This record gives sequence, C-alpha cells and structure tokens, in this order.
Amino acid sequence: MQISMESEKLEVKLLKVYQHIIIAEKFFLRPTFPEDYKAFLPLYKDKVQMQYFGTGRTFTENEVKQLIAGNAAANKWPVLNSMRAEERFFWTGINREGIGGRVCIVFKKGQSDKEIFGCKVQQKKGIAVEGSQAVIDYVYEKCGGSFFATVHPENKRTVKVIENLGFKQYRKNVPRYETVRDYYEWKNVVKNNDEKKPWMESFC
Repeated sequence: MQISMESEKLEVKLLKVYQHIIIAEKFFLRPTFPEDYKAFLPLYKDKVQMQYFGTGRTFTENEVKQLIAGNAAANKWPVLNSMRAEERFFWTGINREGIGGRVCIVFKKGQSDKEIFGCKVQQKKGIAVEGSQAVIDYVYEKCGGSFFATVHPENKRTVKVIENLGFKQYRKNVPRYETVRDYYEWKNVVKNNDEKKPWMESFC
C-alpha cells in the first residue's frame, strides 16, 4: 500500500513538471529545470554571444545558476481570470545532441499581445527557428492574440529574420536593459484556416 501511494505521488509530481510539452519535427521543448543551467554556461560567459542579450555583459556561473533556477521556479501557465500582473513560461529545447536553447513567453494581465524571447546554445542551423515556431504555434492555439519582440538595433541577423517574416517595427531605440531596443509586432492575419502562421526568433 505504501509503495502504491508513493508511486501515485511521484506520478502526480511528474505530470505537473511535464505540462506544456511541445513536440516539433526534430526538436521538443519541456519546462525549464534548474539543472539546465550547466548547458547554458558557455552562452552566458561568451562576450560575443551576450553582446545583444540584456545589458550585454557576461554572467558568472553562480549568476547563471540563479537565473535558470529562477526561471524554473517562475514557470506558471496563466489562468486568465486570476493571473498576476505578469506570468512567464520558460521552455528548454532539446534535440538528439542535447539542450539546444530556450524560449520564453511573457503574458501580461489585460493585454492580448505576448512577448517572446529566446536564445540558443547549439550552432546548428535552424534550431532557434524550429523552437520559436513551435512555441508560437502552441501558445497561439491556446491563447490567440498577437506577439511582439524587442531586438537590439545592431543585431542585424535577427532583425532581417523578423522583417522577412512580416513582423513590423513600431518603435525604435526604446531604452531597455541599460541600452536600447527596437520593437517588432506580429498580428495574425490568416486568410484561411489552412495557412501556416508565421514564426519568429528574437535574441533580447
């Protein structure tokens, strides 16, 4: 009887942790775990990779550990009638080579548009694309609305991707993260139910 009760508790715990799994063609995303920080250490210590992320500074190992642990602890899918001012949900993306990156959606109370941002740790082409597209599709299906991203003006690669996909810039050089960001927005204008919704990737 004791074994059965313990098994049930474990099953409930696992089900809670693994809610909102997203399966893509060569990639799947699960909620972020505190232990994921080890995979993100090289990214947050790399000056080149971090120049367009946050304030542009690199992080210490302890800071990365605290950041990812905080992300994992903050994960909460919004309940529209009782959500706080802001809810965030962080996914870690995994493929055959291991952890490839992460994507976050920020839900804000009273707003239909949601902010998306992400980063990748593998240099494999398309990994950020597939992960971001999967999250956009998943969240749009459940919540609808529009999406926006903030991008550093000098991050030309991401700016080009966003513009090519139809995202429109609506604010420029907005102070953020002790520097500036340009704001891009995408609103769903689907002509028919079979049309594929756009995806986006953004490095904050």
